[in-house]
Amino acid sequence: MGWGTCSECGKKGMMMKQYLNRYYHSRCLQALINSIEEEKEAEYLKRREAKKAAEERAEKEAKWRKMAAVEKELIAYDAYVEQRIEAAEKKAKRAAAAKKAAATRKKKAAEEKAEYDMRIERSDSLVKAGIPTTIVDAWVDKKITKETMFLIFKTFETTEWLKENLVNHILTIVAENNISYFREMSIPEMISQIYTILSTGGEEMFVFLVNENLSGEEIDFLIECQMEFFPLYLAIVQGEIIELNFAIKLIKDYGFENQQEALKEVIEGADWEAVAVKYGFFQI
Repeated sequence: MGWGTCSECGKKGMMMKQYLNRYYHSRCLQALINSIEEEKEAEYLKRREAKKAAEERAEKEAKWRKMAAVEKELIAYDAYVEQRIEAAEKKAKRAAAAKKAAATRKKKAAEEKAEYDMRIERSDSLVKAGIPTTIVDAWVDKKITKETMFLIFKTFETTEWLKENLVNHILTIVAENNISYFREMSIPEMISQIYTILSTGGEEMFVFLVNENLSGEEIDFLIECQMEFFPLYLAIVQGEIIELNFAIKLIKDYGFENQQEALKEVIEGADWEAVAVKYGFFQI
């Protein structure tokens, strides 16, 4: 390469310099290109590493999620198994309890049947001993205890009150306990009080108080009537001419306590107010 005319500026002696400039310029450009390529390569490598790291993280996260899901499923399955075991245990306990209850009921039924058969077998001999059949039947049917049966028999055996009608009324009080006057009493107290009422007031009063479910005050009034106002007593318990409540008012409230003749007219159907006016004790 020598001096010559420059094709760009037309001057001689400049070709070498121009050539050198281009040479250096191309070297710098190449270095720049290389630098850019290196940066691109570095960026590519960086991105590839980042992508790889992200993929690895994603793979790990997916793995952990899968493991967590499996663990969750295992926990759920364990809970399910526990529930099934618990349910099976409860079912087994219920079955055992039901079996035990059935066995208990069967045993109780067998015992009750044996006891009932024993009572049936014994009933004839009790009747032969003098205990009324109605009372024995109540014992056989477990409406009363053996002790109550014997106490009734002992209390009334020497009386005339063990006839069927009275026995039924006695059992209404003792076995069913639905007569208010006797409700708070023990069975021995009931039987004793029944004996007292029969001794004092007689059969009619006893039957009436059971049929009408009388209170203690009403029974006391009937006993008073039986002693002091016998025609009124008979009108109450026999003929049902006068109701008990009205009879109580006649004696306690309307002034007939000391008016036997006036009371007799009312019993025979006369108007009580007119009779009171007639005998002069009606308050006008």
